[in-house]
Amino acid sequence: MLARDPGAPCAARHVAAGRRTRRGAGPDEVADLLKSWWGVDPNAAKSQIRVVVFNGSGKPGIAGEAAQELIRAQIRVVDTQNADRFDYAETKIVVRRGDAAVGEKVRKALGVGKVVLDPSDENVTDVVVVVGKDYQPPKDTKNEQKGN
Repeated sequence: MLARDPGAPCAARHVAAGRRTRRGAGPDEVADLLKSWWGVDPNAAKSQIRVVVFNGSGKPGIAGEAAQELIRAQIRVVDTQNADRFDYAETKIVVRRGDAAVGEKVRKALGVGKVVLDPSDENVTDVVVVVGKDYQPPKDTKNEQKGN
């Protein structure tokens, strides 16, 4: 159980529950508490681009490396997997929900890729990335400076 400062304002309000009234918090109050206590903005996740990354190049771990670049760009990676094959020469960025600007943000984060619009009503992901042989993860400058 989390301890709360007894002098801090309480976000609870009275909520009717059948014949009784209970104390409860609404979505706005919960969002305010999350923001003030932990610095978490629950509404930010709603505006993030959701991406599934597939390894289409065959290089082990490349989907994970691309996912790290996307995460650094504030893009939400929901899954990484192997593609249907490993001979993709060019990285494909398929926008399933949204417009070309969504795909361009992903392309900018990766540094490569061809953006294709292929709208879908499925609400699993906004963008599908198939990492091709053209993708080169950025060099780890920290390890290079250390001589590793």
